Amino acid sequence: GNLIEEIPIHPKKRLASFQFFNDGQYYFFHIGWRQLDTFEGVVGLPYDLVSLSADGDILTEHKTFPTKAVIASKGGIRGGFVPVDKQITAVWMSKYLVISHTGEYLLNLFDAESQKIIRMFKRKYPRIKATDKNDKRPDLRIDWDGIIFRSPKRRYLYDIEKLLINGNNLWVLTSKIKEGKGYVVDVFDINGVYTDMFYLKLPQEITKEYIGIVNMNLSGEFLYAAVKDDNDLYTIKKYRLY
Repeated sequence: GNLIEEIPIHPKKRLASFQFFNDGQYYFFHIGWRQLDTFEGVVGLPYDLVSLSADGDILTEHKTFPTKAVIASKGGIRGGFVPVDKQITAVWMSKYLVISHTGEYLLNLFDAESQKIIRMFKRKYPRIKATDKNDKRPDLRIDWDGIIFRSPKRRYLYDIEKLLINGNNLWVLTSKIKEGKGYVVDVFDINGVYTDMFYLKLPQEITKEYIGIVNMNLSGEFLYAAVKDDNDLYTIKKYRLY
């Protein structure tokens, strides 16, 4: 819990959502507001993947991943945004970043060594219609000076709910649930080859809250998730997979 080191952040960029560290570079996402032509309605919010040198001096922009969002604006003044699609990432083998940034089944693989997207892969996936019963996404909205900006009701669930890394394999937790068995999980290797699938039955205390799956992670044979306790406080729980 001791502070080991501080590094300055590039003053011309507001960085958010730290991803990973590799070979003296810190990787973040930055929202490129200036790339937008309009601040009204649903837009492709430009998430720029950038890296910052360890000394904080050199900032490099790599790739932009537009992710749908509703912009809250009034009189030309921007007041935030409400997500429509969600961005999901996972660090793989300490040097790759897997990125999902649309509601559909599409994955990008960024390689920190070559500093570029080396692969895009997906599979045919029957989209699942969103209903009042299966759509657990919260009512996302911003109430700004009496004007409510909210994410439109979606027609389909996100194809991908979560990305998990298990050794050399990527686990893609899909939105498809088989009754009595659990979530359908697709398995890919580093070449983007679909190698297997299985069912993952998650505890109800994880799935009853949307944030449970969002904050879920995997390490070795254990699954970690943020769940609510009896006092409505979030705690991190550890589950054995096998």
